[in-house]
Amino acid sequence: MPTVSIGKAKQNRAWETAASASDRYVGLDRKYSGGIWRDGKGGSKRTDSNPFSGETLLEFVQANRTDLDEAYQSAAKAQVRWEDTNCAERAAIMLRSSRIMEHRRDEIVDWLVRESGSTRMKAELEWHWVYSITVEAASAARGDRGHKYAVVAKPADDTPVTRGFLLAKIFCSEENRTVSCSHPTSGN
Repeated sequence: MPTVSIGKAKQNRAWETAASASDRYVGLDRKYSGGIWRDGKGGSKRTDSNPFSGETLLEFVQANRTDLDEAYQSAAKAQVRWEDTNCAERAAIMLRSSRIMEHRRDEIVDWLVRESGSTRMKAELEWHWVYSITVEAASAARGDRGHKYAVVAKPADDTPVTRGFLLAKIFCSEENRTVSCSHPTSGN
């Protein structure tokens, strides 16, 4: 694993907090939008199941058109803040995210195995691929080429945790509180 340093004491303290968190993520049955973890407004429930055992992993309330509109509006606001964030801070955000991924590797791999039916080896490769891309994105963020994007992630129907909810936890959780996410406490 490559070792990366952030350089600022405040950012290092944020990582120490993440590194000491021993509990698995909770609330993966809720959507992150506009800085808030909440249920969808669609009303109907969806079950996320292990494809081999049929075990229910979690149930969540689906989103509706209003949820999508709110997500796009929130992403547009976050994109403006991201664009105004200097290169070093954008890189630091990506590095903090990669460190959280490192710390939560077993949890992420476990979700990939249980939710998508991956073999452990395939799940480890998928984890490493996403981790490596995130580290690479940190170096690209330092090179500010004028391309800054906002993202609205629509999880795959059969893998909402590993293709959406878990990524939101990594990038927008208390472990990695950043300007890249719309947090109501930051006036967004």
